[in-house]
Amino acid sequence: MRLVALALAAVMVLAVACGDDSADTPRPAQTPFELSWTTSASSVAAGESFTLTVRMKGLQHGGEHGGISVSFPSLTQSGGSGDRHSSSVADVEALDYTSGLSRVAFHQPGATIYHRENNSRFPANHLLVESDDPSWSRNDERTLVLRITPRFASVFPIRIRGWLCADEYTDCARVPASGTARDQQGWIAERVSVSVAARPSSAAGLIAFYSSRNGNGDIYVMNGDGSDVRRLTYNEAMDWLPRWSPDGRRIAFVSRRDDTDPSDDHYIWNIYVMNADGSDVRRLTNNEASD
Repeated sequence: MRLVALALAAVMVLAVACGDDSADTPRPAQTPFELSWTTSASSVAAGESFTLTVRMKGLQHGGEHGGISVSFPSLTQSGGSGDRHSSSVADVEALDYTSGLSRVAFHQPGATIYHRENNSRFPANHLLVESDDPSWSRNDERTLVLRITPRFASVFPIRIRGWLCADEYTDCARVPASGTARDQQGWIAERVSVSVAARPSSAAGLIAFYSSRNGNGDIYVMNGDGSDVRRLTYNEAMDWLPRWSPDGRRIAFVSRRDDTDPSDDHYIWNIYVMNADGSDVRRLTNNEASD
């Protein structure tokens, strides 16, 4: 009997030592949460709104610190406050984040944000919307709903990422685990885009106009009801006669900014074009006579 027992013990030791090869193969840890999103439309016309709904659900017990991040690479100009960001490119507004999320922060371009990959801080280069909650448990679900109103014809890009950390900044899990783009914090994020078609009128109902209200002739835009007046040009020379491009993304205008002798009576006007937010001004004509 003693020999039999020793033989059985040897077999058991051998089985444990050899075992299944897969037992020694590292298995990826279970993702601690699920992330899903929907848009109310895959295409809209400039000036029309669509909603983005992002849901995040906990899959295990925790008490971890986590949240939802949505960034907009096309929104590189700051504006707005509270739950709304406004620019000449698009408006973004938080409609709902009450289902468990403790806060939503709009990080405007230039604001200092935390880089969770290398524990540093750096200025945001585009709009980042983050919602977070200090406690997550299994089956906890959080929802963030944003209303987005693009002003111009284009493909409107969005980056979506969920995150869950052992504390606020360390030992973090990210979803999606693989994706097509990285957000400005260096984390892998899913790329979502909505196609924005042109409107036949001026961009999204905006009106471009000339004014000397600041003591000099410059180009401005405003909403169709006269609200949200924004100055686009800041040159000492006169900028005049703005006209929208057919796709509503650029404004052509005439200017004396390159007149070699603006003090004489022989005015030389040239044609320029700029983006609808006033950036990337380019001279199109170069003539000794006025265009």
